[in-house]
Amino acid sequence: MFAENGIKPLSINSIEHITFRDDAAYVQIRAECEELSAIAEAIGCPYVVVVPGKIPPGGLSSYEVIEDSVQVLRELASIAERHGVALAFEFLGQKDCSVQTLELADEIVSKVNRRNIGLVIDSFHFPCGRIDYQR
Repeated sequence: MFAENGIKPLSINSIEHITFRDDAAYVQIRAECEELSAIAEAIGCPYVVVVPGKIPPGGLSSYEVIEDSVQVLRELASIAERHGVALAFEFLGQKDCSVQTLELADEIVSKVNRRNIGLVIDSFHFPCGRIDYQR
């Protein structure tokens, strides 16, 4: 249908709340990444969007946010890479999101240091974004 209508898919949106989840949720996130990456490969879509999780009760330090995000993104990048797909990490400006600013998202992506990890720039989240860590 894409070819028939002269359009090309650019991204699949999205795998939500990929960070600060329990083991059962991570199993589901990895399976969702596998499924969406396979679909993206099949339809010639270069990106799957991934979204960080919420701040858990008790708060987080920026170090904890960076470490968990980097670990999860590296694992998901390996899954996506098998399908020739890249992941696009999207910060969210909402107060309860663990990654609320472009600066923090960029730091995380830089530390992941994988060719198939990049950023999504959604202009809505710029004016909303701020970091308000509780510890």
